[in-house]
Amino acid sequence: MRVSRSAPEFFVNHEILPNALEALVFRPVDRMGNFSQNMFNDDFHNMFFGSSRRDANTFRITSNNQELQDQLLGAFVSRQSYSGGHSIVEEVVKEVVQSLIYYGKAVYILQECEDEGQYFRAVPANSVFRFMSLIFQYLPRRVRRNWDRDDETLRREVRFLRRKRLLIFDWKSSVRRKVRYQNRILKTLDRYAHDGGAKHMPRPTHENPNPKNYFDFRVWKKTQDEALFTATRPTGWSGRASSHPDRSDFFICHRLIRFRKLQVELASHVLKTLSNQLTDIGKQEDGNFQLSVEFSDEYQSIDELEELERRLEREEVNFGEILDYCYQS
Repeated sequence: MRVSRSAPEFFVNHEILPNALEALVFRPVDRMGNFSQNMFNDDFHNMFFGSSRRDANTFRITSNNQELQDQLLGAFVSRQSYSGGHSIVEEVVKEVVQSLIYYGKAVYILQECEDEGQYFRAVPANSVFRFMSLIFQYLPRRVRRNWDRDDETLRREVRFLRRKRLLIFDWKSSVRRKVRYQNRILKTLDRYAHDGGAKHMPRPTHENPNPKNYFDFRVWKKTQDEALFTATRPTGWSGRASSHPDRSDFFICHRLIRFRKLQVELASHVLKTLSNQLTDIGKQEDGNFQLSVEFSDEYQSIDELEELERRLEREEVNFGEILDYCYQS
């Protein structure tokens, strides 16, 4: 195994079959098999920022060095396409949340380019690990394709990365616990969702070719629905079943507020991490540099959503107002 301090690899080739440990670490993301979990992932990611209102009032960006602020925020896009920090922050939050959903973390590294200057580039999150204060990328055996010579088989490699040039985003612990608890149950429900209880039906035999079936499919469906309601209670996800007979308008609106609170909580955590880590990088050029990125008063807050939840319980707000408020951003 090779150990180095070179730049990270941005595409990990998995053509060579991994060993047992690598198969556990680099297991592929199942975007099709877990139906309910994938629906939650899409809803959780897509509802962060609505398309009805895109302006500069969503975020409040402050710093004591405007030039360095533009340099750091502009490093997420090319110099020609930089049009201001607010739209960039929105795209960064979306990308980070999507990476958190599928890989549990998001990693960016600041690189130098002769033409573009400094720019941030995403590193495959499932290949980056931390051990105490060390951050490294583990690369399995892989194939390098060359157009002017034969392909090469590269051996395993550990590349230690420079912490001062990295942005690393993790789940907020409270949000992670709720999502993991839910996804464990959703994965089990997806495993048995489409067999219709066939495993519990008696099999025909020679002595009894037409066995009587005592399996009650209504109880089976009701049990699955109750398990889904229990699993999604901490996150507030409705499961896209607004027409379900057991779900009232009050239930849907109450769950929607809770779901929105979870999103705002995670997005605020991402912005706080972004502010702290960009400040640390900026201090390498300006020792007094401070950068703060947070939601403005125009965006929904936890306090406003909790007040809306209390008004709903006191019957002081109608369902239409709640839907309009939660789906705007």
